[in-house]
Amino acid sequence: VFDGELTRDDNDKPRDILTLGGLYFQRAGLSGMRDTTRNRTSYDPVLPSLVDVLLEVKPSMTTRALIRGRLLYDPLDPALSSPSGVLDQLWFMFDIADTAYVTVGRQQIKWGSSRLWNPTDFLQLPNPRPFDSFDLRTGVDMIKVNFPWERMASNLWLMATVDLNGPASDPER
Repeated sequence: VFDGELTRDDNDKPRDILTLGGLYFQRAGLSGMRDTTRNRTSYDPVLPSLVDVLLEVKPSMTTRALIRGRLLYDPLDPALSSPSGVLDQLWFMFDIADTAYVTVGRQQIKWGSSRLWNPTDFLQLPNPRPFDSFDLRTGVDMIKVNFPWERMASNLWLMATVDLNGPASDPER
């Protein structure tokens, strides 16, 4: 319920409309290689950084928007020596007559309850580095519609994806 100044939950507590969050991850590594023919050892240090910034807006109980950006930087790696940013998620969620719940935009897909490996994730490309601390793949561009069926404790999901980086002749799936 909007009272003109603050948005309040059903129990009359003020509810946060805007949430700002993020994640900073830094690690350091050193790999060495010994050349026995020249009796020499070379070391390659790495210092990768990962920064995720998240902005979430909830103007009402049934409407929500989220944007999440990612920045990668490693001053010691020539490939990542200049910061590279990518849009991880940008989606908008709303309901239609409290029956269908629609999410439109770039969003992450998580299947099952596994934290390490999700073998049924058929909408994402395979993770090229499955043993890394973070999955660096970005979200999938799609429209997702959920029809909950409470009496049967079930849901019906309809999903339509678009591969914006795929072939220009047929990006829809």
